[in-house]
Amino acid sequence: LAALVESPAVLMVATVDHINATLIQTNHHLQSFNWIYYRADTFIFSWKEIIAGQSVLLGLNPKSNQTTHSLSSLDVLWQSLAANSRLILRMFYAMFFHTKEPVAFWDLFSAAKDEFLVSSDTALRQQLVELSDHRILKWKRGEEGNEQLVGCLDRNLVEKFLEEKGLNLDMV
Repeated sequence: LAALVESPAVLMVATVDHINATLIQTNHHLQSFNWIYYRADTFIFSWKEIIAGQSVLLGLNPKSNQTTHSLSSLDVLWQSLAANSRLILRMFYAMFFHTKEPVAFWDLFSAAKDEFLVSSDTALRQQLVELSDHRILKWKRGEEGNEQLVGCLDRNLVEKFLEEKGLNLDMV
């Protein structure tokens, strides 16, 4: 990245929306990349982050691990996901509701790889971490020590949400 940005033919615009944005780059990085730091605080309350995050107001309680998702909280998450992550979410719940049992990680990986949604298990894990962080699914160990995924959402909610998106669970 440093070599790319140092080229006079390359112009790059970057924004950072983080409370510690000034700590991300050191003085050396600022000088070598020729960054121009411009502060543009809006102080606008981030409702989308509250809805998608751990909000007690929305029933998302990190201590009790209980989650009450709504169509709107799922929609916020959906908007933040890449197209392949959306399809993986749909694929997981199709498998989960079809078998009514936890989905083995490697079964989901095989299905996602067959649909060209991921190319490696690492890529799938990265996408599943996002879903796990938002309490859409959770990891558990099976009796034989294998990794399994369990859905945290009610079938009716998932079906209604996918229906709003013009999709359904008929993948398996």
